[in-house]
Amino acid sequence: MEAAEEFLGLCKFPFEKQPPNNFKGLTRVQILVEQSFSDYGDLDLLLLLDHRDETEQPALEGKHAVQETKHAVLIEAKVATAQGAKGIREEWESFLNYKGKNSKGGSSLFVQLGKKLGLVQRITESPGFAEMDPAAKTQIIGGNPIVGAATELLFEYAANAWYVALVPDTKEAVKTFFNNTIMPYWGSSNSEKRPWPLPNFGFLTWPDLHERCCAHKQTWPQTICGFRWNGIQIFRPPTASTVTHVKLGTYTFKSQPVVVLSSRAGDTSCRVAPAGSAGDFFPRTFTVAKGDLTPSSLPTPDTATILPGLGQYEWAPPAGEPFIPKGETATHMPPLIVSVVNAGPNTSRVCEVSEEDETTGDPFRVYNYHLRRPKPGPV
Repeated sequence: MEAAEEFLGLCKFPFEKQPPNNFKGLTRVQILVEQSFSDYGDLDLLLLLDHRDETEQPALEGKHAVQETKHAVLIEAKVATAQGAKGIREEWESFLNYKGKNSKGGSSLFVQLGKKLGLVQRITESPGFAEMDPAAKTQIIGGNPIVGAATELLFEYAANAWYVALVPDTKEAVKTFFNNTIMPYWGSSNSEKRPWPLPNFGFLTWPDLHERCCAHKQTWPQTICGFRWNGIQIFRPPTASTVTHVKLGTYTFKSQPVVVLSSRAGDTSCRVAPAGSAGDFFPRTFTVAKGDLTPSSLPTPDTATILPGLGQYEWAPPAGEPFIPKGETATHMPPLIVSVVNAGPNTSRVCEVSEEDETTGDPFRVYNYHLRRPKPGPV
């Protein structure tokens, strides 16, 4: 009980003042690890909590009211790999890509959390969250007896369900992400997005859990052994050689030269592009963990060869490739001549250029890698 209460006390719920009594007063904890829920996916960790809360009655001196409740804590965890750690923002990008019906990203953090929300909504017969997952309308629990037994057990606790993302990121980065991204995206009543139950949605970071385990070794001896054995395949602890602040310029990432195009203070990742990339179009950019970058002595290439600037370009995505950035509505169809009015590291805001060589219509966003580089002029 003590370890469970300590573990749950580390979970942060940014949009809720505090879970009931901070999950203290547990009388029983049932644990299911990697439990399958058929089409709703395997759940990394399920905690089923019996909770007893005693509150003193002001009108009756010395008397206490006892309230017994049940809670389910559904935890989806992501870890680092030997190749690097995938931060909360990268998980979010994978989720948005998947919602855009991209076949990749089905195992990403927010897709799996969305599936578990759908599972709880399904078994409690509450309004569904089909918009979270393109396949949600066809998901079933199935007839497997083990899955059925787990579902029945979860049903007993599902009225008070909490959802936790366990990630290999810093607490500060995740908290900022929740406030700046999760709240605006799901905090409204936009029917197209089906707001998540934000007060019940929280997080825990592997670095925080590791720090607590090391401070209370007698409570967490096996967990500490697990951290030691897996090392950087759980999270990347900061070291003296880790790059924590990166400036725009050239670095080495996995033995390849890259150019940092965007790096915000406080973030653990930044956006880069391959250095010296050739081709008719601007290169694709991607995010990497700052700690995976090594300063390079190579000269920084002219950014005009990597990013579009203000001016006219041909917008010509390859046939069959998705060309609408996340959050945008299709208002224009390529190919078109467009004028960049606001360039970014991954997408740019553009206006259509008419046959009279004038900008027309409202601005819209396009991927930079769908803009054709200008041909070099005569020397």
